[in-house]
Amino acid sequence: MSTEFQFPLLKLPWVCLEHFLNTSGVFNVFDLITFSSISKRCYQIVKSLKHRELKVYDIIINDNCIEIMFVRSELKICGSWKFNLGEEWKTNPFMELFFVDTIVENWVPARALQLLMDDPESSAVNAFQYLMALFPRPVGQIILTLNESNQLVQTYHSFNINECEILRINNENKMSRSEVIRIVKTTKIKETISFNVDLEPGFPYENDLILPKKFFFSWTSDPRDDI
Repeated sequence: MSTEFQFPLLKLPWVCLEHFLNTSGVFNVFDLITFSSISKRCYQIVKSLKHRELKVYDIIINDNCIEIMFVRSELKICGSWKFNLGEEWKTNPFMELFFVDTIVENWVPARALQLLMDDPESSAVNAFQYLMALFPRPVGQIILTLNESNQLVQTYHSFNINECEILRINNENKMSRSEVIRIVKTTKIKETISFNVDLEPGFPYENDLILPKKFFFSWTSDPRDDI
């Protein structure tokens, strides 16, 4: 069965279809992402849209899940994709969607199954890369909650995020200077970095790092702000 038969909308001329998707308001951002996966033509149409609703992405990485948040403004999000980790992934290996505008706000299975890989970490990275290619937007906030292993740090580096506005790092264990340097060198933090972590003595100010104007230390005796 041809794609055109399944989706009569695709029979419209390119300009008409682009105008419809831009002005009708029928498709939300998640619908557009799913639509983009139908064919190369659909991908190019969606990529060309003037989609003004989406402003930035926020990334949350912790023991339980990886979450990609679609942000409209500072206080409002469109929704989120969630990728379960650990034991939860074994029982629910699919990406989940939380769409804020629905009547019942709850997690439901996401339809962008073509983005799933063999493991949740790779799926999250692949989904993020697809988003950045389709709807390039800045990364607003990254919240990284680490554990005893280095797996979550490796996952963070796999996203290859060049810069973000805010980085928050939580860790119940002590972090070494080398770990801090690697994270800060990987991503340019433009506004604020916050450490809720017991840092190894001697924060590496002297390592020619590009540091934001504000950073906070919750568990150390060396708080510095507005440096």
